[in-house]
Amino acid sequence: MSVYTCTFERIGRNHAVPPLAVAGDDAAEIAFHIYAYARKFLASRDVEVIVSLDELRGSINFGRFGTFTLEAA
Repeated sequence: MSVYTCTFERIGRNHAVPPLAVAGDDAAEIAFHIYAYARKFLASRDVEVIVSLDELRGSINFGRFGTFTLEAA
């Protein structure tokens, strides 16, 4: 299982989002953990998280609700 530090540029209108330590075996599992964390910062419940482990970055609803980077911990 890989462990990453997820640093958010923003989630919704919030630019002061604390980093998240996230562990997972694949991009889908990591996306689920980020989704669960991001929901508390968003009014919308229709949220999709995309994670690219090749690029170590991702977005929440294609960047409209936020972007983030991953760093191996």
